[in-house]
Amino acid sequence: MKFLPRFVCAMAVLFALLVVPWTASAEAPAILVAPFQARVEKTAITMSDIDTPIRAMLGDAQDTFFTELAGDPRYRVLDFTSETTRLRLDEAALMGSLGDGVVPPELTPAADYVACGYLTHLSNVKAQSGVLVLSGKDKTVYAELSLRIIDMHTGTVVFTTKADSRRKAELTYHVVVHRDDVGAEDAIRQAIEDAATNLAADVRAAI
Repeated sequence: MKFLPRFVCAMAVLFALLVVPWTASAEAPAILVAPFQARVEKTAITMSDIDTPIRAMLGDAQDTFFTELAGDPRYRVLDFTSETTRLRLDEAALMGSLGDGVVPPELTPAADYVACGYLTHLSNVKAQSGVLVLSGKDKTVYAELSLRIIDMHTGTVVFTTKADSRRKAELTYHVVVHRDDVGAEDAIRQAIEDAATNLAADVRAAI
């Protein structure tokens, strides 16, 4: 009988190692990451400036945000498209509801929170071109993203934040006579993705 206390202690340690981590993981809040959308009211950037649609760049930013959060064991991060496909729901209709500030009841069982990201500002990246003199300034890409995290069960916005980033567009010089914009698209993409990384950092620091 004198070995019984040691046996009980050993079983308690085993229980802590096997059960407690699983319980903590199971209680991690599930965050559904909705597709990032553009809500830029005015910008001088046109499709002639870039070949890749802004929507595609926002997809990359969403992936960056998703990856940053998924790497934190405090959260259980879910992909919006995967969940809507699994539940056989209309993704476009659900995104429309979220854009109107309404949490679709069909999504309530899927997660505890939904994260909605928006591109709210994008600066002009057009740098001067023409005859090269020593004058002229190289403009910088400026991108701003905003984020809302909504409680799926109450519809309450529990967290909001904004993050921005700046990236300089590169320029190529031709025989010291003419210069053209190059790298503008990469600068836009990097600025948006950097802002998404900053959004994720804000979420990790606050929640």
